Amino acid sequence: ITAMKVLHVSTATTWRGGEQQIVWLMDELAQMNVAQLIVCTANSEMEKYCRKNQIACSAYSKKSAVSFSFIKGLKKSCRDFNPDLIHLHDSHAHTAGVLAHWTGGIKAPMVLSRRVDFPVSQNIFSKYKYNYPAIQKIICVSDAINTILSKCVRDAHKLVAVHSGVDFSRINPLRGKLRQQLGIAEGEILIGNIAALAPHKDHFTFLRTASILKKQIKARFVIAGDGPMKNEIQNAIREMQLEQDVFLLGFRDDVHEIIGEFDFFLFTSETEGLGTSLIDAMYARVPVVATSVGGIPELIQHGEHGLLAPPGDTEQLAAHILTCVNHPELKTKFIENAYQHALLFSKKNTALKTLDVYNSILKQLHFCP
Repeated sequence: ITAMKVLHVSTATTWRGGEQQIVWLMDELAQMNVAQLIVCTANSEMEKYCRKNQIACSAYSKKSAVSFSFIKGLKKSCRDFNPDLIHLHDSHAHTAGVLAHWTGGIKAPMVLSRRVDFPVSQNIFSKYKYNYPAIQKIICVSDAINTILSKCVRDAHKLVAVHSGVDFSRINPLRGKLRQQLGIAEGEILIGNIAALAPHKDHFTFLRTASILKKQIKARFVIAGDGPMKNEIQNAIREMQLEQDVFLLGFRDDVHEIIGEFDFFLFTSETEGLGTSLIDAMYARVPVVATSVGGIPELIQHGEHGLLAPPGDTEQLAAHILTCVNHPELKTKFIENAYQHALLFSKKNTALKTLDVYNSILKQLHFCP
């Protein structure tokens, strides 16, 4: 049997959750007899990862949102690899794929992944590219994103929700490591957040919630992650006089060891496609208090797997933490329910559902009577 050939396109230069999802997907698909090549940006974190891990990749220069050198490279890779299907993994990849196809460079059908729950731009080109005929399916990482895209995608049958998954084997909580590094006593409640320091993650709500909680319980707070908001967050910590209470850990490559030390995972995003770090916390048996935005309610059913509050509602978020502190039996219920629910969101399940999407497209195009 000839292996299905899939060409992935990723244009991000940095490494965040979306890039992790791509390599996990490729890893699982490789085990399912799918031949793959990834086209990425030269000198990006994705290229470095692929070179280090011997993953087939072609890297091209990309200096702007519409990069003709990148589009030319994409066309070359399509000619050389001759894929059955092209999977576009981000907005700029979407643009490159549409322009490469439109100018006659590629013929294979395309699949688009949409991971963010920001509204789609209303400009003419955005409307055009989301309804481009060669894009056979749009994979949304949550039902919430599916709903957002249904307002701009004319053919609703193109939209399919496939939740992101995580690699459970890498979650190996080590009790005591982080507390020892930071000098936090065992008796202190440790409340943590793992997210890029980006505007939509709303770490300021995390800090304001911390300010409320520190007056009522003996707690310390940690934020793991790096990003463009680092200086603003550091300034806010100083202005709110939280220097002794909140630790900015920066980027950590051991988050899957330290996450299990959290007594609570406090996730305060303003928008969120899904939030795979929540799945990590659920699997690590850390109770979750989060905002009810984007795809989060698809992971955390309020009162069943954890507690949710409206975005920016610091009083409610703090009250939810206190509820769990004061009612340990409720905390235990959330931990057990969330752990069982997390098992549904494995990277293998995500890959199997994605492969189903690929097969449905190829069957429709090649085998319909």
